[in-house]
Amino acid sequence: MTAATYTSDLSDIFLFEGTGSVSAYGGGAAGLTAETEFAMEGTNAVDKQVTSSAEKGFMYDNTTNFTIGADDHFYIWMYSAVFGINDTYQNRGIHVSIGDSTSAFVKFHVDGINTLPFGGGKPYAVRYVNTASTNQRTLVSTPGTTPSWIGGGLNVTGNSKDVNLGVDGARIGWGYTITNGTGADTEADFAGIESDDSSTSEGVFQKANGGYNLTGKLKIGSTATECEFKDSNTNIYILSSFHHLADFAEILIENASSIVTLTNVSFISIPDPFPLDGSVTTNRGRLEVITDTATLNCTNVSLSGTSDTILGSNSTMASCNWIRCGRIDLNEADISGSNIIESTVAADEGAIYDNRTTTGATVLSELDNCTISKGANAHHAIRFGANVDDNLTLTGIEFTGFSSTADANDATLRFDATSGAINVNLVNCTVGGAAATASVKAAATMGSPGLISTSRR
Repeated sequence: MTAATYTSDLSDIFLFEGTGSVSAYGGGAAGLTAETEFAMEGTNAVDKQVTSSAEKGFMYDNTTNFTIGADDHFYIWMYSAVFGINDTYQNRGIHVSIGDSTSAFVKFHVDGINTLPFGGGKPYAVRYVNTASTNQRTLVSTPGTTPSWIGGGLNVTGNSKDVNLGVDGARIGWGYTITNGTGADTEADFAGIESDDSSTSEGVFQKANGGYNLTGKLKIGSTATECEFKDSNTNIYILSSFHHLADFAEILIENASSIVTLTNVSFISIPDPFPLDGSVTTNRGRLEVITDTATLNCTNVSLSGTSDTILGSNSTMASCNWIRCGRIDLNEADISGSNIIESTVAADEGAIYDNRTTTGATVLSELDNCTISKGANAHHAIRFGANVDDNLTLTGIEFTGFSSTADANDATLRFDATSGAINVNLVNCTVGGAAATASVKAAATMGSPGLISTSRR
């Protein structure tokens, strides 16, 4: 047996245990102190009083430019003790500050009275960008692309009687790698990640009501080391922000010997309260089996509002739920009995993508008894890739809301093959609530004359 190993990728920048190399902006440099009151990791946090309808803060000078990796975000803890007089999110009520100096930096809007009504300390993850964005990023002068200062500040709308801003624990990285956990009763689990994170207040994986908050990536297994991971009866809240890279939050499963077993676990994407275009942010969270033959066993697992799911040939997610999620890349995984509700894929895309090589009459039992409903978005229930160029049988699938018009962007099925003769046999399937044939969309150069047909037994 090998005990589970939880390894954070985050590197310390400055833990704000003292005020050395910390400078104020907006005035009031003499008011900086390092005390225990707002400490969210370690012993101290640097604090300051921001008052009189002002916008002020402070930053740490790293003296050398930060090295920012492809997936790296800056993590920093902040505390506002005066949420009642914080200005709004849009007006930088609480903002993370990163840049070249206290006179050239970016203010990243992260919270305000309209998003954090009960105050409190929390970690923020920010991907550095040195351009302005209305209601999201505000520039002070002209910061460059390679920052060396980090901190934060408040914008308040009234007087504060005492110190009200605390900043602590600035780090850089992307998340956790979990390995080992092999042998009976030694599997890795979500509680183990949270325990390791909380021991140093990394801010990647924190306790929440009914489960855990995820801000970053979780890699289960690595190229060199497998992981056995097992958990049940919990919720993973994926915290999304305009300041994150697209698909920053991910659950990644790697190594052919890794085994992940999840029962009654829900992955719930919590969107940015004020995304720039009014839609859900691109960082919705995603699940990917990186090593195709890694074992993934899921029972009654739900994904809500997340992005793509990429499964492997040794993945089983029978009787699971995808609700307003991105595309499911099947890769011959078993999702029988599952519900795929109102996929958010683009028009003409498939809620499910299947590109297996077919030979003869292929029975796709991996999709048996699924329910696939379209919603308002004009997409297909299943898109078959170019490798699928022979006869297929689908059994017990309930298709709801798809077009009855062949070659429409929301026809039930789509085929990418440009040659071959495909007969789709629907066994005990329903289309739009009736025992009917499905409409199809085929590649324009598919073998002529019209070699796609549907039938029902």
